[in-house]
Amino acid sequence: MSFAASVRLLNGLQATGVVGVGSERQQLEATIADCISESELGEFIAADQSREEFLRASETLARTRLRLSQPEGSVPIADVVARIYEIRCRIVHAKGDGSARGPDMPPLLPFSDEQWLLRHDLALIDFVSARVLGATCTPFDIA
Repeated sequence: MSFAASVRLLNGLQATGVVGVGSERQQLEATIADCISESELGEFIAADQSREEFLRASETLARTRLRLSQPEGSVPIADVVARIYEIRCRIVHAKGDGSARGPDMPPLLPFSDEQWLLRHDLALIDFVSARVLGATCTPFDIA
């Protein structure tokens, strides 16, 4: 199903009063899977050796490490979604009492030592966001 078809389906379901079609994580995965291939993700990550090493080895910011398959060099979309979602939760739930986060997911706070580790994850999020926007935008004609 194309992204446009997915959006039409979700809009139709919302119009009928059906709320919360899938979890946030499922919606994120469906969106990314429809807009980016696993090989594109692999190419982006492998393009920078320090980025690849960090995202494959680091469990500092998220429990999920990205698996780069060989020889095709693709990265499972589920890994990317899990990593992005875990970091998102560490930021968002830092604002609350922490009960939804659990003891193994401490908050990710501004000005902490960990904030400097976000460089590669932010590059990945920027890449994914640009691809999703590029795949889903339509020309705007004023005339």
